[in-house]
Amino acid sequence: MPRSIVHLRLAAVLLAAWLLAGCAAQDEGVPGASPADADAGGTVPGAGSAAAGSPRAAATAATPPAAATPTATPPSAPSPTPTFTPAPTPTNGNLCIQKFSDLDQDGILDTKEPLLPGWAFTISQGQSLVMTAVTTSTGGVCFPLPVGTYTVAEVLQAGWVPTTPASQTVFIPGGTMVFLTFGNHQLTEQVPNPGPTATD
Repeated sequence: MPRSIVHLRLAAVLLAAWLLAGCAAQDEGVPGASPADADAGGTVPGAGSAAAGSPRAAATAATPPAAATPTATPPSAPSPTPTFTPAPTPTNGNLCIQKFSDLDQDGILDTKEPLLPGWAFTISQGQSLVMTAVTTSTGGVCFPLPVGTYTVAEVLQAGWVPTTPASQTVFIPGGTMVFLTFGNHQLTEQVPNPGPTATD
């Protein structure tokens, strides 16, 4: 075979191989595309896609995650201070009166001296009568009174003489029981002495 024909066939084979390589490079987007496929700016079609898909391009184009915005924590509300309400001051007190028969006339209630029922007492403030109380079968009486100062006086009975003050002044504080004691001694009837008997 003449050498010129061999050269022509070899050139045809190389041209075909070169064209095939250029097509493969264009399809896969990798370097090796033919210069004829380059655009006017010198960029080979598909080269940009390959660069964008490469690990280097991915690292460059990755957007860093946005920093988390700190959430403001509202200040805790202060604990309420417990309020202690003082107990109301009592507005009433109690007065108890005892009436006894003062057998030994010493003005002191002794264990053997009996209490006397049915005796009346007046309770006053200044010139105003507040109330009247009478001793019960136990010889005493108790009742509430508003806080204040009072005068307590017994109503005398015939045949008896007081051995303690017949009128006593006392202050009644709130929420307190106050005791007053009144003693009386019963008079003994005197049998008149008939005197000497006349004789004939």
